[in-house]
Amino acid sequence: WLAEPFWMMIFLATEWIPNNRWFLEIGIARGKQENNDVALVKMLQIGLIRFPDDMLFYREAYHLKFEQGELADALGLIYDLIRRFPDDPEPVYYGLRTSLYLPRETEFNEFRRIADEMKMPGHVLCLIDYAYAFLRGRKEQAGLCLDQFHRKYPSLNYYSDILRFVTADLPATQNGIKLAVFTSVDHFCKKMLKIAET
Repeated sequence: WLAEPFWMMIFLATEWIPNNRWFLEIGIARGKQENNDVALVKMLQIGLIRFPDDMLFYREAYHLKFEQGELADALGLIYDLIRRFPDDPEPVYYGLRTSLYLPRETEFNEFRRIADEMKMPGHVLCLIDYAYAFLRGRKEQAGLCLDQFHRKYPSLNYYSDILRFVTADLPATQNGIKLAVFTSVDHFCKKMLKIAET
């Protein structure tokens, strides 16, 4: 793949004009489009070294690690992000998001506490609590979280109604429904927190 003219030019451009992140962004977009993880990792490595205070490269690196199932590496990035951007809710949200899939409750509780301390919006936390309970198969607890969400945030009842309808008769153990709930809650929370999509 390195012999392709596009990649040769992109890598040369990043060397010739090292302070221009635009070439890296193009390479990242192309790597994602082609499912070329090798090129994507190389672009992200360059971006993280040259632009250590740019959330874009951390965001992309986090999502790549998460999607590859490398949750320990994703957590490492999250802790680094929290150190670099202590007042930004985005890394804390990523911590909550990742801990939904970790076997122990310790990480979830830690990120939930940090989210409370930084006063992350209550409707986002309600939905995270719902997703956590639902993904762990605790349907009754998930229902209570939705009830609380419904009571506290009436302007968002349309969303809790949709979640309740979609999950009403299905067992929480089906992977398809778990993925659908996770994806829906994730997109909703990112929109509420104004986190850019990758």
